[in-house]
Amino acid sequence: MKKLLIVICMLSPALLFAQGFQVNLQGQKQQAMGGAGVATNLDAASVFYNPGSISHLEGNSISAGISLTSGNTAFRDENSQQQCHTN
Repeated sequence: MKKLLIVICMLSPALLFAQGFQVNLQGQKQQAMGGAGVATNLDAASVFYNPGSISHLEGNSISAGISLTSGNTAFRDENSQQQCHTN
């Protein structure tokens, strides 16, 4: 019974067509490098990717930024071929 419950929980995202996204917009330098902020110690935003990098920071620093994001999704019903959009 326990194994069946684990299998159902693992397959439920595929069965339900679940989706999601994660937006990591900490640090302009890390964004420019494709999110490779884990292994580098570039600035104060490196603490977001790797908390251990706080020991390598010199002095005090503040990191602030604004990034506009927009998520658009389209769904199409297989039976009616009706398409719905979300913004």
